[in-house]
Amino acid sequence: MFAAIVLSTSSTITHHTIMSHEFTTFANLCIAANSGIGSFDFVNEWLLQNSGNEDLLLSEGPIDFLLKFKAPIEVLQTLINLQPKITSKKFSSGRMALHIAACSSVTVDVIEYIFDQNTHAINKRDSQGNTPLHCAVLYYAPVRVINFMVSNIRPGRHRNHMLTTNQSWWTPLHIACYCNPGVILLTPQVFYCRDILEKRDNNGNLPLHLACFNRNATSDLINELIMLYPLGLQKTNDEGNLPLHMACAGKAKEEVIRKLLEENSNAASQKNLAGELPLHVACKNNVPPHIILCLLSFFPDAAKEKDDGGNLPIHLECQHHIDLLSLEKLEALLKEHPISLYLHNNDGKVPSCIFQRDLGDLGDEIISYAKMAITAGYSEHLVALLLVDFQVEALIWKDENGNCLLHHACNKSGAEISCQTIALLLNLFPESPKIVNNNGQTPKDLLQEAASYKDSAGRLLLHRFAKLKASYYAFCEFNVTADVINFVADAHPDSISVPDYNGMLPLHHACLNHCNCEINWNCEDVLFTLLKRYPDSLVVPSTMVCIVRDSKRMKLG
Repeated sequence: MFAAIVLSTSSTITHHTIMSHEFTTFANLCIAANSGIGSFDFVNEWLLQNSGNEDLLLSEGPIDFLLKFKAPIEVLQTLINLQPKITSKKFSSGRMALHIAACSSVTVDVIEYIFDQNTHAINKRDSQGNTPLHCAVLYYAPVRVINFMVSNIRPGRHRNHMLTTNQSWWTPLHIACYCNPGVILLTPQVFYCRDILEKRDNNGNLPLHLACFNRNATSDLINELIMLYPLGLQKTNDEGNLPLHMACAGKAKEEVIRKLLEENSNAASQKNLAGELPLHVACKNNVPPHIILCLLSFFPDAAKEKDDGGNLPIHLECQHHIDLLSLEKLEALLKEHPISLYLHNNDGKVPSCIFQRDLGDLGDEIISYAKMAITAGYSEHLVALLLVDFQVEALIWKDENGNCLLHHACNKSGAEISCQTIALLLNLFPESPKIVNNNGQTPKDLLQEAASYKDSAGRLLLHRFAKLKASYYAFCEFNVTADVINFVADAHPDSISVPDYNGMLPLHHACLNHCNCEINWNCEDVLFTLLKRYPDSLVVPSTMVCIVRDSKRMKLG
């Protein structure tokens, strides 16, 4: 998805000096001086004492150590005065002394001194095609160092020396966007140029793609890059990724994601060459929940789209180790596409099959998260997703207080209780109403308070259950059955005969639901159960006649 960086890294001890006793002494002196145990005066004295050892002093090790350990410039001058040719020599990976200095984050005084010894080195490339400027940007050299290098680079085949690329076709701006975005804002006059912004690397990435991939990039930087080259928002790399795809892959800040969407809202619905929307990429890379919510707010139907592997975003989200943040993300995806928990990818797997199963107690862990989802008030669809493959384990699961999942679903206020979740648990685990917790309470005991609660329309919990519409075939486990009605009615027996503020009894709500429902599984059982519990509910009160339309009232009759 992005170009691998190919800038040479500095070695501390080279092939030429690794076996040298003299160099080992020198290295120990540098380490001691750097740690405060010794002094660089001893290092300087060692250089003078070994002035005749040309092979050692001209090797990469001494100058590399002096630069890496930030030796005083006077010590560096001693080495270069003893061996002036060292600034013109190429070391490992084709680096010269100026490359090594650029990789060592030294001061501008040191850079300027080495440059003065060999001004041509500023344009030289190492074996990966990197100039000292490429190295300086990569290794977070001070801004003054970068400005000095830019002002002293000699014109090459490009009139703009900032267009110089390495073997990955990366300009210094590509490198800055990828790993050192702060330097761009500090030196805008160096990096901001339309020609550079249009330059692609060998993976087709613009600087904007790489900046978006960098999670440390700010919205200010992204905004500047967009302002200078607005068309960059619509450009894809060789894998078909827009900057938004790259931002999702790199777990960019929410402010960056939102900025990209505000400037190009169509990006949320554009797929890459693997058939992935930005939402697929975000789920695959386990981004935080607020990023998922942000993407869905711009394109809710993204939750319904499959990639070339037949994966919905929820398939990709389920491949990560589940945690509390996962619940929030899965909830958001299921809210936009509830049926997705039953849909297969090209391998025939539903999302729940993709949960990581490398842990021996995965069943207990998943069920614990199902309990958290229930207590947090998440949807019945999320609870179903978590339980679908662990129904046997969930049947016998209890928490430390002896509560089963149904206990937790019932132990909520009337305003917070989820009829669908209770219906789901009763349909999946019909024996759970009999389970007694450590306090001697059944789920029905815990439901009594909620069962007596009236909402703003005067509906008790039984009214709300009776009016639940039957679901499509995939969601039949959420449907209200006779057993569900009996469970709720037993928690508050008087509710069967209590009308709501419109004069409607639970049976009336069930009748209207039955009349308007194209799918009538269990509807007759529900009606007869309500009727058996309160036969007088057949009488239609006068107060209800003026509320219900004639067509529905005729159906009730």
